Amino acid sequence: MAPQGVKTYPSRSLHGSIVHELGRRIVSGQYLLGETLPIEEDLRAELDVSRNALHEAIKVLSAKGLLSVKTRTGTSVQPRDRWHLTDPDVLAWSMAGDIDRDVVIWLTEFRSVIEPAAAEMAASRASSEERRAIGERMREFENACRESDGSEQARQVCIDADIAFHGAIFSAAGNPLLETVVTNISSALAPSRVLTGSVPGASLRSLPLHLAIGRAVVEGRASDAKTAMIELCKSVAEDVETALDSELVDERQT
Repeated sequence: MAPQGVKTYPSRSLHGSIVHELGRRIVSGQYLLGETLPIEEDLRAELDVSRNALHEAIKVLSAKGLLSVKTRTGTSVQPRDRWHLTDPDVLAWSMAGDIDRDVVIWLTEFRSVIEPAAAEMAASRASSEERRAIGERMREFENACRESDGSEQARQVCIDADIAFHGAIFSAAGNPLLETVVTNISSALAPSRVLTGSVPGASLRSLPLHLAIGRAVVEGRASDAKTAMIELCKSVAEDVETALDSELVDERQT
């Protein structure tokens, strides 16, 4: 299920289900970059769909940058630099199944660019109600981390609290464009946090920095909020590197 506010392509219709099936195949590498898809008759028979449903699905995937349709050469998979990587569906497909190392690293770098600025803006612009909400999300994250027993359920509660805390900061930053972009990439944020959360003690180690960020934003200390968020992003990047370079990724996929 997509996070609240994320506009993923509906999967209930026939052609919608084909969009997601073909999208997953492309992003996972089942269809290689530059490869031409099977001829229409074969693909229709395999997927058991009508011509119209298949055509509609291909149109959607073409709009997302995954496919190129040419009359003489057929439908082929686009190079990845043509993919719309901030599209919620493309990101979700990238984070489903096997971890896409590149996407995780790009997402981590993206966060390190925008989150310090968002924390600084939130500290300067947040309303009283928004500061109260950030304080509540901060306490929820603290409680989730301190009360965690290491179980998968407890880790998920901590991840949810973490996402809610950062979401409250983005909302308080007062920039609708920034908030929209973050909402769009949120389909990849949860799997990314599951990855870093698999590093032993990562959430608890990050707690002091989360508290420093939350307090600085609530108290209107913009420079301190930015500095603390920079340090948190560095810590997250280290945890990402640890997770990707260890057997934790393999354990998650088995």
